[in-house]
Amino acid sequence: MLKITYLVNGSPRLIEFKNAQSFITAQLLEVPALEDFYTIDSVELEGQTLTELKGKRIEALYQFLSNN
Repeated sequence: MLKITYLVNGSPRLIEFKNAQSFITAQLLEVPALEDFYTIDSVELEGQTLTELKGKRIEALYQFLSNN
């Protein structure tokens, strides 16, 4: 499970994906699940918090997951 808490106009929002590949696939759509410029508040992948992504953008998460 991939849980992403991100900020839209300073307000936190949560979205969940079945796994990292589901997120990557959703981002490749003509209209992606999340805008690349949204700021990440927190990311949890398979129960582990990915602290190195806090404060970065969705595009950084996409790159991180695509390369791992």
